[in-house]
Amino acid sequence: MRRFCQGMFLAAAMVCTIGGSVEARAGGADALATDAAKATAWGAPRDGLRAGIRLVQEGPNRRAGAVRVGDVARPVCVVDNISERTITFTTFRPMLQHPTIHDAQGRTVDVWMPADDIPVQVVNHKLAPGESLDLELTPCLFAPNPDPLTDQTDRFTARVLLAEGKYRLSCMLDLSGQKQDDWSGRLATGQLDLEVLPPDRDRLTERVASALRQGADHFALKVVYSGNEKRPLRSLRLDHNSLQEACPPKWASVEIDRKQVEAIIDHLAKEGYLWRIVVEKPDQGALAGPRYSFAISLGNALASKEPNHRLRDHTISLGWTPGVRERLQRLQKVLDGRAATALGQLIAQPELQSAGEDAPEGAAQRQIGTALPRLAYQVE
Repeated sequence: MRRFCQGMFLAAAMVCTIGGSVEARAGGADALATDAAKATAWGAPRDGLRAGIRLVQEGPNRRAGAVRVGDVARPVCVVDNISERTITFTTFRPMLQHPTIHDAQGRTVDVWMPADDIPVQVVNHKLAPGESLDLELTPCLFAPNPDPLTDQTDRFTARVLLAEGKYRLSCMLDLSGQKQDDWSGRLATGQLDLEVLPPDRDRLTERVASALRQGADHFALKVVYSGNEKRPLRSLRLDHNSLQEACPPKWASVEIDRKQVEAIIDHLAKEGYLWRIVVEKPDQGALAGPRYSFAISLGNALASKEPNHRLRDHTISLGWTPGVRERLQRLQKVLDGRAATALGQLIAQPELQSAGEDAPEGAAQRQIGTALPRLAYQVE
């Protein structure tokens, strides 16, 4: 998942930092008395340096040593000069690195790094005895869904694919030198204990709703039927200036205005669908059998100039239960005009009257709200 161009490092601009600069902070041993230092997991010293790791969080209801599913936090590595001599070395800015994370059983957690090419600078550091340096790693979003829809404007956020539980974070820093006397080698941090708590559903709902509102000028909601190709039911696309797509047979497409887009977003938030886009891991098991799903997409014709570009959706299953008809009827109540009429025709299908009656007990109910793998549609 990492597509950063390593060859660009040597051609990057050089930046020098000395002692009391913004990046270097005085403190050394005295820094251990601060709250930040107490939350730092230190590794073994090597040739006059030691490295630690801590997690920096922003926002309300923070708890030391813990994040919530769906939270974003910034891993920070601290390099501490514990020797009696000045030490120089080189790093890169940004670090383009994420911590190694293990679960309680010692298994490595998958991390998806952003695939964008990022300008990188070579940075020279000079640490006097007792000085420390903070090196920020790639910000991390902690959630099982590798491609959540949130209001994270920084596209350089890593996705840490984990759920609730206890974990340990660590990092191996590669410090290099350009001069003969520069420090060069690998420096390991300690193991930082981390507890991942249940998500704050209300806060995640608002974050996703905010992202949708920001993209509401180019919005589409699809009510998608799938699972029985021999007897397909109706599907519906509600579109507001979004990327034009070829709709398969049994599909209807209706243009909606910005007012209806905002009503749809408010409805999805109120019904408790939006937080699931971040929190719930895509469930391949939910693909079995017939079902209706909501598929949300943002984008327009300028999103891609490639003729075979596919628009991808954030998809949430409604399941195939006796309640699927009522869930669609609640959406219909926030619509008007042709959109409400088209959804009414979908709801009136006789098959929805008996939805889920033949399903094993509990099986269909588990599908409700399950985040599904993204659906893809061919651009016209």
